[in-house]
Amino acid sequence: MSKLKLNRPRTLWIKTILIFLTGGIFICILFSILYYRTVKIMTEKTNLLFENTVYQVSERCSQEAGQMEDLILGISENQWVKNYLSGLMSGRDNFSMTEVRIVREALRERNLNMAENVYVYTEDYEPINCFYRNAVFETEEPYRTYLEKYQEFPHGNILWRYPQGEPRMMEAVSYIHDGDVVYGLLVVQFTQESFETLFTAKNKSRQEKMLLTDADGRILFTEDKSLIGKYVKAPAQEAEEHHVAYPLGSFGWNLCGILESTAVTQELNKIIPILIIVFVCIALLVGIIALTIFKSFLRPVKQLLYGMERIQNGELDFTMERKKQDEFGMIIDSFNYMLVRIKELLHTVQRQRNNYYKLEMLALKSKLNPHFLYNAFDMIYWKMVLKNEYEIADVVATLADILRYCVNHKKEFVTVQEDMRYLSSYLSFQRLLLNEKLQYEIDIPKELSECEMPKLLIQPLVENAIKYGMDEQEGQLRVSLRQEGDYLVFEVWDNGKGMPQETTRRLLQDDTGDNGGFGVRLVKAMVKSTYGEDCGVSIYSREGWGTKVTVRILKDVPVPEYIR
Repeated sequence: MSKLKLNRPRTLWIKTILIFLTGGIFICILFSILYYRTVKIMTEKTNLLFENTVYQVSERCSQEAGQMEDLILGISENQWVKNYLSGLMSGRDNFSMTEVRIVREALRERNLNMAENVYVYTEDYEPINCFYRNAVFETEEPYRTYLEKYQEFPHGNILWRYPQGEPRMMEAVSYIHDGDVVYGLLVVQFTQESFETLFTAKNKSRQEKMLLTDADGRILFTEDKSLIGKYVKAPAQEAEEHHVAYPLGSFGWNLCGILESTAVTQELNKIIPILIIVFVCIALLVGIIALTIFKSFLRPVKQLLYGMERIQNGELDFTMERKKQDEFGMIIDSFNYMLVRIKELLHTVQRQRNNYYKLEMLALKSKLNPHFLYNAFDMIYWKMVLKNEYEIADVVATLADILRYCVNHKKEFVTVQEDMRYLSSYLSFQRLLLNEKLQYEIDIPKELSECEMPKLLIQPLVENAIKYGMDEQEGQLRVSLRQEGDYLVFEVWDNGKGMPQETTRRLLQDDTGDNGGFGVRLVKAMVKSTYGEDCGVSIYSREGWGTKVTVRILKDVPVPEYIR
């Protein structure tokens, strides 16, 4: 056997240095992964938050745009306004009366304060100023074109346009008509500043932009006034910006949000120095802790290795000194206890080896006695046969079979058929001893006769039934077997005098045998040790009725080969 070699401490130091280098590289890789993963997560979260902000603003803008649409359609689709213009066109009403009536209807609109100017143009009369800062007195050319022929607008009955000479003004044009009959043209003008009420979100970050655009992509409003009237460029796939757009109402407008990627990295770059300092502090702290633990581990480990080397060399008469009251101290105490136990076990093994040789010699000598008895019974049997004493000869032969079965130790498990054959011989012999007073029956199904069972499992119970259950009168005894699922159930019943419930309880609970019941205790121990806790013995007895003992075992039990 090779000796245990104790490694030098410097080997552990080299391993420690390698661990530190590996740990440093791992921390750098971890920091890089953490940084890029943080950038990605923060970018996703920031984009999602920005999208949510743009969506909330678009919802508020949609409500405001809906109010603007209600104002425009509330006048252009007002049936009274149509009737007044129809009366003007047919000559039933004069212009002054119609103008007053239409202005009155326009002033009833609750969202009128959103507009800058509200005009109604007709083909043959001067414009009607319903609500205005700047009054008009002539119908301009674009409006005449709309009045001459009814046109379908791209987005329903409202057309948004920029009036000439008014770069910071937008107007909504809507027909006042009934089918193809055009009564007039409604023009509602809004200033760019009126979109301030729509654009309620004020962005503090320079990296965030919100743009209100029309269907053609023209910017209607944004905080940067220089961009108003220009067109939004389509976002390129490689652009480092995040674009999001939500439609507003039925005008074809969109609320566009643009978020630059630097919005995340600029904030993250402020945190990087702090993260680096934290990582360095953690690395130093871990290094100091590791060195301290390493030194505290090295000395007791060396002491244990030295003790193991002495044990391998056969030195057992020594005791390791305990210097610390920690876990290593407990290990050293256990090591010393192990040395004591090893020495005791070595003495025990030596003593058992000596006893084994003595028992082996006695076993060799005892082998002569059973063969001598078999030969003796065989000689007596043939002597009785020669003298025509057949009954006595049968008794001798039965007794010889019983003895041979009992002292045969070659196998501990037998078939049910084999054990019941022995039990039948045993009962037959007992019947002769009791002068034919014993009547017995063994009921074993043929399909269960080849199942295996422990040898002499039922015999102690049968012996108890004959010894304690039978009286001077004729007795009956029945042994039966049945299958219940994966289990075999033996029943031993006698019609003896029975016993009280207290005696039954004592027999089942007493495992020491101090109060009698050796046979029941023996069978219980054999069943439990062989088949486990799911199997066992039960007793049912009633005074004057008899006693029934039930033994429950497994039909198929994994028995080690060395037992067989």
